[in-house]
Parts: sequence; structure tokens; C-alpha cells
Amino acid sequence: MSTSHGTTAPRVFTVPPGEPFLDRLAAAVLSSELVPPLPISEPFGLARTTILLPTRRSSRVLTDCFLALGGGATLLPRIRPLGDIDEDEFVLASGNNVEELHLPPAVSTLERDLTLARILLEWSARNPDHLLGHTLTTGPAQSIKLAKSLGQLLAAFETEGLTLDMLGALRDGDYPEHRAAMVDFLSVVQDLLPHEFAQRGVIGALARRNLLLEAEASRLALTLPNVPMIAAGSTGSIPATARLLSAISRLPRGAVILPGLDQDLDDHSWDQLPPQHPQYGLKMLLEKIGIDRQDVRVLPGCRPSRRGRFLSEVMRPAETTELWQAAISSFTSRDLEAATNGLELIPAATHREEALCIAMIMRQVLEEPARQAALITPDRRLARRVASELARWNIFVDDSAGVPLSQTSAGSFAFLLLDASLNKFAPVQMLALLKHPLAAFGFERADLRRRARSFEMVALRGLRPPPGLQGLQNALQNARKGQHRRNGRISEQTWIELDELMIALAERLQPFQAVMDGTDRTSLQTLTEAHLKAAEACAPSDPQGCYLWRGEEGEGLAALFATLIEASSHGPKIEPFLYPSLLREVMAGQVVRPNANQHPRLSIYGLLEARLITSDVIILGGLNEGVWPPESQEDPWLSRPMRAAMGLLSPERRQGLAAHDFVQAMAGQKVYGTWSAKIDGAPATASRWILRLKALLDASRAGHLIASTSPWVAWARMIDDSSTPAVLAIPKPRPATSLRPRRLSVTEIETWIRDPYAIFAKHILKLRRLDELDRIPGPAERGVLVHAALQRFSESYPEALPQDIERTLLACGEAEFADWLEYTDVRSFWWPQFQRMASWFAVVERGLREGVSRSLVELGGRIEVPGPMGPFELTARADRFDIFADGSVRILDYKTGRLPTHKQEQANFSPQLLLEVKMAEHGGFELVGPVDVKEFAYVRLSGGNPPGEIRTAPADDAITDMTMQGLSDLVAAYDDENQPYIPRVRIERQDAELDYDHLSRFREWSSISAVTGTEVVDE
Repeated sequence: MSTSHGTTAPRVFTVPPGEPFLDRLAAAVLSSELVPPLPISEPFGLARTTILLPTRRSSRVLTDCFLALGGGATLLPRIRPLGDIDEDEFVLASGNNVEELHLPPAVSTLERDLTLARILLEWSARNPDHLLGHTLTTGPAQSIKLAKSLGQLLAAFETEGLTLDMLGALRDGDYPEHRAAMVDFLSVVQDLLPHEFAQRGVIGALARRNLLLEAEASRLALTLPNVPMIAAGSTGSIPATARLLSAISRLPRGAVILPGLDQDLDDHSWDQLPPQHPQYGLKMLLEKIGIDRQDVRVLPGCRPSRRGRFLSEVMRPAETTELWQAAISSFTSRDLEAATNGLELIPAATHREEALCIAMIMRQVLEEPARQAALITPDRRLARRVASELARWNIFVDDSAGVPLSQTSAGSFAFLLLDASLNKFAPVQMLALLKHPLAAFGFERADLRRRARSFEMVALRGLRPPPGLQGLQNALQNARKGQHRRNGRISEQTWIELDELMIALAERLQPFQAVMDGTDRTSLQTLTEAHLKAAEACAPSDPQGCYLWRGEEGEGLAALFATLIEASSHGPKIEPFLYPSLLREVMAGQVVRPNANQHPRLSIYGLLEARLITSDVIILGGLNEGVWPPESQEDPWLSRPMRAAMGLLSPERRQGLAAHDFVQAMAGQKVYGTWSAKIDGAPATASRWILRLKALLDASRAGHLIASTSPWVAWARMIDDSSTPAVLAIPKPRPATSLRPRRLSVTEIETWIRDPYAIFAKHILKLRRLDELDRIPGPAERGVLVHAALQRFSESYPEALPQDIERTLLACGEAEFADWLEYTDVRSFWWPQFQRMASWFAVVERGLREGVSRSLVELGGRIEVPGPMGPFELTARADRFDIFADGSVRILDYKTGRLPTHKQEQANFSPQLLLEVKMAEHGGFELVGPVDVKEFAYVRLSGGNPPGEIRTAPADDAITDMTMQGLSDLVAAYDDENQPYIPRVRIERQDAELDYDHLSRFREWSSISAVTGTEVVDE
């Protein structure tokens, strides 16, 4: 849309870097020095003034500036956001009637992306052998990702005022095969997308914005309204915006105010500005307005600073850096001192250290009344780290750039519901959902947490339950059946509450699970509505509505889902199990911005939010190459030559915008610049701009001028300094003898010898290790199954063996393994191993039964061992006794793991079977009196190669007596109150993970000893 200009020459001003832009703008407007004043007969002249600014935030701040300068009640100008390259929406500032333009409504970004995703999937189904078709075989989530990048390309076309018809010019170009394939697909989009939009009666959002801007520019150029209109702070990156600015600059009372136009750079360098230069956008804008740089005036009340001149040299185009030598010579020492006064650079070793330095700077600012500080960074992770570090001092600051929606409480709750459904309500996902702050399931929050803890202990810890809600119900029922064994302390009221919880879970989750279990392709609307119904049913609510949709994050999630449902008819139909990945991709990039900062004097800004904003102290964080400036993102659809042929901006243009933000912020009165030497453990380099700045100062022998005057890094390291190890003692608890255990089993005696602290924790502190969540069967369960199968066999045939020992033993195994075969490891590995060991054991068992009159299994036994504090009870449960015809006995112990060595037995480290021998000789076992133990044997059943091993040894009185004497000495030692329970005294392997290592803080005192080379001292 063309515009005709009036006869008034363009009126363009600039606010030099370092000047408070909005304060100077407000002062200039109030002084009537900016535009020709209205006649005296206009008492409401200020109220008739219109000021256009790039962002809503800057509009709010300018209002405060007017109130601060006005000195009383006044009618303010109309301050409106103009909408710049990063703005999501455009608000027409002039009050022009949009309806008169007859513009179609704008299509939402999500509707556009879903439409493109459907086009991508449909096209790939028709072209499975195409390069892009292979890329899309991963599913709709990948199609959404590609649709987003394609949508960005279309947005670039709309921004530049180009049409998709121009893609036809690329078909005859000589491009690589993969780029030509992209052009083939883009031609499909060129044909289909405009047709679809026309049928719906919509247009692209940016295309509509351009039409609005063009219409306003034409109106102003034709009517030349004689009222003040000022456009300030925009760089005119959008062509339509540049044309509007040109029209405003030519109004009788119009003016354009540019942010930080460089008027020091020589003309030769100005003519060669690359897209990544901070002044490139302003140069293009001046060309579109039709004005030379020399004709731009400094805003009244502003003065160029030496910092600005120095930064102009720092950012000099690479093509003319040979002029640096002359520039260095032109800077006197006084010039450099003035240019760097208030500027400090802080290199940090790590991301965390950088965040801590920034937090300390902001904390120090609060020591001075009324002073303000602002962190400006494009690195949102750094911003979150700084906010977290400030919280240690109970200072809470919001990141104005927003928090990813997926990381908010509402967003995470929605995804936890999906994760639980997708994983068939497995224990980990189910607990995460139940313990989320927004979970209620019809109960009060505290009540649900109490029920969830009980549910976790009863049904979710231990072996993985069967999948689905029915699997959880079965796990609960099985736990109740075995409560005498595992859950004896659970009251009947608790079981009732758990039953109520399961009913509530089924009522709220079963309908959603039924939808997610479907196998047919389903519309996004059906999936999203089912998801939302389940989320609302699971979240707390009151007469005012569901808590899930409250607050900024709830409103953001509600808006996203509402848009998704509205746009879902234009998207693809998908299998339900793909919905979570598609939703994650849809939600990626969605942020929730706070309406107001929690702290009145501290702020954290992104680059867009910081534009035109000033503060007493400015911290530029994340000044690392690849972060600030960002890396150039290559277009996955069009190469650089293709983009140039289309008239699209180069990828480096984003770097130019970031560079302009850097210069504007770096020119402040008190500025800190920070960066990290390592990010996520990988080496990182300082920003190219920092390297340039330091190079210029070092060449002028003035590098010391930007050194930090306070040791921020040293202070940051001191806060959590752990270089001097604390004197951490090995725990040596000495409880009263009345508290010490007077009864242990033979299997616990080895624990007592090797790790006495475990006996203290288990029997005195009464602590038991919790079962793992979602645990799959392991060695312990394997041993239980094998023992149970052999026990069943021996109990069935205590005297005479069956004809077919192997088949009978397999039948016993099948009975024990039946309920476990749903586990993959049991079905695929353990059962075949048992089959091999059964074949081996059938042969061995015939030899073992020779001369044996009867076999007894799982015999319980106990004897008393004298001790200084009274008798000590030793208990046992023997795997098997073989009673010979002469009354003598063989004791067998089944092992599915390693067998103890002779050396371990002789050293009294593995006394279990030897103690059972002495117990049998003393008549300690039921069903048999005092007997003569002829021999004992270890039977190892591995199912490997070989499938089994048997090791028999005669009962040596010398060794068994020594073992029994060792136990008596152990009892006597621990009957002394001065004997401590020391952890890990005789551990077989130092790298072994024991149940109570975290309680004894083993990792701490062992690592201190290893690092310092000193012996850890006692408490």
C-alpha cells in the first residue's frame, strides 16, 4: 500500500546511549520542545498527544515518568504499544476504526501450526519415499515441530510483505538435492495454505498487522492530523512499521525518536554495516524514512556520553577495524576513565558462580535506600538461578521474561496426569500425581497427602504392580491379604481410607484412561477435552471454580487449551498414545509472564522486556558467545542464497538486535557484565563484544579500568566454601546395654561381624529400609522362588523320591513361578535357568538321598548363648536336614548367589552354617533333638554353566567350636556399654552399597579421609 508524504520535512531525534530514554522523552514532551506546541486555546493539548512505544512494559513505565515529572494531577497523553518485531499483537494507537478496513480476522499461531502439521502428515503419507516423508515417520510431534519452523518461515514472509507466490522463482535455481526437496514441499504449502485460509475467512496474524500499519500510515499521510503524535523507541525492523514511522515523522506535529543512534561512527564504516551490527536496523530505517544520519537531532535535554563513543568503537564493523589504531590514539586517559567509570566486568568459573555473584550484587543494592537494580539476560536458566540464589535471603524476584508454562504448577500437573496415564499408572508416576500441590481427587489436600503416604507404603513400594488402575487395586488387595507379614501395624480405618482413595481414583481417571487406551485415530478436540475433564476432576475446586485455572499460570494453561480445542478441527487426527508428545511440542515455547514484579526494587528482564528500561544498577548476565549474542539459526527450509533471493532477512539480523540491546544496556551509569568460563561442564568463551572491549582497553593499557572493585567471585566461593573439610567422625553409637538386642538370627550374625552399625540401626533405632518404588524382581525374589520350589518338592517327598525327579521338580517350580511370569526377567531368564538347574538337581538329589531316611525342610531353631548381661538368644531357620539311618544329620543350605569361601568360614566371617551345626548338636532345632552332625553342604543353584554346584564338608568340631566361641566373645563385647556399633568394620567389598550407609554418612567421612590423607577421628 503506497503512501504520499506531506511537505513537512521528517522530524527525527535520538536519545544517546546511557541516557534514561523514557525519562528524557517525558521531559521533552512536557517542555513542548519536541514538536510544535498546540495553540494556547488547547488546554488539553497533552491529553491529545499520542505516544507510540514498542512494548506494553515501556508504556507502563512512561506513565510513571509523566506522573513523577508532572508534580500533580494531570491528563496524560495517550500511550500505546506500537508492536515491534517481537510483539505478539498490535494495538492500533490512533483510534482508527478497524472494522472500516474490512480485514479478515487473524489466524492464531496454534491454528496455523496445526494446519501445517496436518498438511505435512497428509503429504508425507502420499509421498513416503520423499526425503521429508522419512523425517515425518516419527509421528505428529515431529510434524508439529516442523510446522512451527515452517510457520516461522511464513511469518518472515508476512513480516517482509512477501507472498508465497515468490517461491516459484526458486524452482529453476541450482540448489542441493535436499534444498530442492524442500522447495517441492513448499510449493504444496503455497497451493494449499492460502486456499484453506480463504475458505475459513482468515489471514495470517502478521499479514493483518501489516495491513493495519499500512492503513494507519496511509491515513496519516493523507489527512496530516494537526495533533502531536510521537513514535519513540522503535527500530523499525518491520517494513510496515518503518513506513508508519516515516509518515509520523512528516506530520505537522509528529516526531520519531530513535534509541541510541550512533552519530560518532565514520561515514565509511556506516556505509558498510553488516546485519549483525547494532546500528544496521536504524540505518535501514533512516533510508526508508528518507533522511541522512546527520539530520537526526539529539533529543532536547540529552547529551552524548563518552561511554557511547567508546562502545561505538567496540562495535565497529569488522571491515574497518584497521581504524582502531587511530581511535585508540584519539582516546586520552581521561576519556577512557570517563568511558569506563561505573563499568565492571566479572568473569565467573561456572554458571552457578555467575548467578551467585549477580545475586550478591543485587543484594548489596538493597543496602542503599531507594536504589534499584536490574538483571538483563537472554539466558533464562541463569535468570532462574539468580532468583533461586536471592531466595536464600528471602528476596523474591520474578523473571519478567516469564516461566515456561510446562514448568509452572498448573502445566506440570497437566503433564503428570498424562504421564500417569501413558505409563498405566505405574508407581512413580502415580505418586508424583498424588503428591502434586494441585492434586485433590475429591479430598482435602492434607487428607489426600496422608492417604497417599499410606498408599505408597502399602501398595506402591516393592515389586511393580500390574499395569492400570486394576493393577493398583490388585496390589492393594494383595497387601491386605499379607498384612500379617508386611503391614501388621496398619489399622482397619487406614484400609477403609485406602479403599476410598482407590474408588476416587477410578471415578476420576478411568474415563480418561478409556480414551487414552483407544487404538483408533482420534481428533485433538476429543483428546484435549478428555484431558481437561480429568484434570478438573483431579484438582481441588470450590464454588468459585477449579483451582487449576486460577492465577497467571492457570489462565495461561486455560488459554492454551481453549485455543487448542478451537483449532483442533484443523489439525491432524492421531492415535491417543501420541497425544502427550504432541501436547509437549505444542506447549514448547509457551511462557507465563508475571503481571507485576514481587520486588519493588529488583527486576530480572529478558532482552525485549528491558528495552527502554533503565535502573540505578544494571547487570548484563550471560555474556557468553552463543548466548549473547545468540548463535545464527539456519533456516531448515531455505538456504541463505534462497532467503536472499526471496528478499528475506539474513539469520544474523537477530544478532544485530541483540547487539543493539547490549550497547543500550552497557551504556548505563553503573553496569556489571558477567559470563561463565564453563556452562554445564563444557568450556565457554566470553561474548565477542566483551573480547573486543577488553582488546581495545588492553591496547590502550587501560584494562585495569574495568576490573571489579569488589571481590565478587571470591565472596561467591566463600559462601558455600567446602575447601576446608569439616572434622567428621565415624559414628560410634554406644547405646545402653538395656537397649541392645538380646536376640539375633544366624544370618544377622555375619552382619553383626561385618557392619555392626546395621544392627544398631535395625534393632535399636527400629529403622527398616523402605522398598524401592516400582522395583522389578531381583536376586532376593529369585532366591525366594527357588527355595520355595525346592521346599515344596522336599515336603512332598520327605522319604522316597518320585520316579521322575526332574518332571516333579519342574511341576513344583511351575506352581511357585506361576504368579511371577508376567515379569519379563522371570519369564525369559529365571524360568529357563530353573529348568536347567532342575535337570542338574535331579541327578544330584539321587546321590544326596542315598542312606537318608528322611528329609526335613525349613526347620526353626533357637539356643541361648551365655553373656555378661544374661542369656543371648540365637535363632535360625535351616533350609534342609537330611537324617541318616544311624540318626546322624547332614545340614544343607541352598544358595542362588556366591558360596562363602573356606577362608571366610575359618576367619569367622560367614558363620551361618557353622552356627547351625552347633545349634543342632545342642538340640536347638524343632522336630529333632540333639543330633550328631555328620556333614554340612552348600548347594548353589545358578542355572548357568554349570547349572549348579555342591560343596560338602565334614563337621569339624575345632572349626565349629571356634565359631561358637567367636559368637560368645561377640556377645560379651557388646554387653559392655563402652563397645560402639561401628559401621563397615569388615566389609568384603569397599564399594558395596549397604542399607544404612546414608544414615552413617559413610560417603562423607570416607571421602574426607581419602582426600586429606588423614585418619577420620572419633566423635
